[in-house]
Amino acid sequence: MSGSWDLEAKLSELYAAQGAWERMARFSSRAADDFARHANNALGEWEGDTADAFATRRSELVKDLDKATEIAGRCAAVISYAASDISRAQGALDSSWQRVSSVSHTGGPSSAPTFQPEDADEEQLVQQEMAEAERIRQELDEKLSGYGADVDALSRSWGEITRRWNRIAGGAPFIWNMPQEGSDVGILQNGDEVVLSAGKEDNRITVMIDPKTGDQIVKVEDLVYNDKGEIVDVRNTQSYRIPAGKHLTIRGGGGDDIIALPSDATVGYTVVGGDGLDRITGGGGDDRLFGSAGDDEIKAGAGNDYASGGAGHDYLDGQTGNDRLFGGRGRDTAYGLGGTDKLSGGQDADYLEGGEGKDELLGGDGDDVVSGGRGNDHMLGGSGNDTQYGGLGADTVMGGQGDDTLYDDKGGKTDSVEKDITVQIEDQTSWIKIEGSPEFIARTQADLDMLSASPAGAELLGHIKENHENSGLFGVLGKNSLTIKELIPPENNPGFRNSYAYPGHLGHHSVEYLPTIDDFGGAPPVVVLQHELAHVDTFGSGIYDSQDIYDGDDARDNMKDNPDPDTKPVYTAERQAVGLPIDHDDNPNTPEIVDPRQPIERTENGLRKEMGWPERESYR
Repeated sequence: MSGSWDLEAKLSELYAAQGAWERMARFSSRAADDFARHANNALGEWEGDTADAFATRRSELVKDLDKATEIAGRCAAVISYAASDISRAQGALDSSWQRVSSVSHTGGPSSAPTFQPEDADEEQLVQQEMAEAERIRQELDEKLSGYGADVDALSRSWGEITRRWNRIAGGAPFIWNMPQEGSDVGILQNGDEVVLSAGKEDNRITVMIDPKTGDQIVKVEDLVYNDKGEIVDVRNTQSYRIPAGKHLTIRGGGGDDIIALPSDATVGYTVVGGDGLDRITGGGGDDRLFGSAGDDEIKAGAGNDYASGGAGHDYLDGQTGNDRLFGGRGRDTAYGLGGTDKLSGGQDADYLEGGEGKDELLGGDGDDVVSGGRGNDHMLGGSGNDTQYGGLGADTVMGGQGDDTLYDDKGGKTDSVEKDITVQIEDQTSWIKIEGSPEFIARTQADLDMLSASPAGAELLGHIKENHENSGLFGVLGKNSLTIKELIPPENNPGFRNSYAYPGHLGHHSVEYLPTIDDFGGAPPVVVLQHELAHVDTFGSGIYDSQDIYDGDDARDNMKDNPDPDTKPVYTAERQAVGLPIDHDDNPNTPEIVDPRQPIERTENGLRKEMGWPERESYR
């Protein structure tokens, strides 16, 4: 005879979810109050059709934020009721088990115990308690079914609000029929607020602080690009002096703009990139940085910053400070790095890296890759088939909807993750030297930490370290080394995209890494680093051939099918690092395969496959 008296419920995770919804309710309530207050200030002396449109949208947003507060509070209450009922049911099952366990049995309450009653009374007791356990479970199932229906209804209401504001959250205009940008620079001042609009040209806007007066000096230049994305001319340089103490908002407008704030600033700025591919570098204060439409690159700098990529394929780097980063619509990359950061990917497949600190990461819609980094992080994949890496620290991880995978060292708590894979995170990288700015060192260390938490990355790093430890005379003198150096794009080519690995003299290898390459065949920057480190692995293994040009079966990569004299050849070493088939045995009669000396896990495609990102089918 068998029965189960253990619900195996994870009440702590229910309580955590309850707390999360309670925090969401408080956040939505504060957001509604704050937005209403600031919006009313904006409408004070604003008149006309645009003001009326803004007032209408303001009312709609405040109404939906209030509704979100109500939904979040009700979700928290439903979870609380469910947790209480589960707790009571488990208590009743415990009492039932205490009564029936007096009968000889094998197994326990959490398994399917088998009883050996010795007389009719014990037989009756077993039957009675089995029926009691079944009754308790059935009653609980009915209650939980009702709670599930409540949650489904609340989820639909939440989804309606989300759909109404998705486009605006992703960078679409808050109101329609906005006036078109002009061609010239314009400045508006209202009290302590100054707005500088650069117009629709491709601009470079640089803000500096006058060390004597504290005035803000804004230099605006028109840039001329060639078809390769290189700056070939600078025109119409103008400078503007903004008095100290004024809050400056910069609107880049249309065009591909480069906007840089002063690193020595103690006040915050607001920057709106506008349409186009904008590159925004924050300053030393608490800045608000908005990429808006286009594929933008935002480095927040020091301070507690807010950065939003908006629509498009964006790169966000919080750098130091307690930052809030939001990707918006499009496939985005976001790094929190130093501080206690909050990252949200938004729509589409995003890559989020917390770096150091106790971070909160939300993947959102799409098949996201979420890495906590160092620290005790809270991670939620959201909808989609997400891949998550806990990293070092006691993390709390929730998969959300979809078929999710977690790689973690079991230092924290998990929920709703379909594949929970334990990894052993070892020190594979402390011997590697990183050279560059403090921001580059922190960024690169975050990528190395992520690779250490990844099975594919850890295998590659482990083999590189093994080659290092086995090198030198008697394994001691003259060991090989690895230095990862910051690659800074030329000033006239801000869109430069490449990284390199070099086999060094006497085994002193190096990688020049550009960590902002987030459009590398649909993969984030860490995949670029994996590719270059795969080269380093072949250096140490003695299987790197820098001269062998690929002439195999892949028509995209071989030169036989590329007669254009301007087409650069593809070297076999590049396909080797990607994890593509090559002529591994110098025998044209055997099929091409991935180099068995460089298994797929130690290649770029090995990491792509693990992350769920598209694998490269060719090098070109």
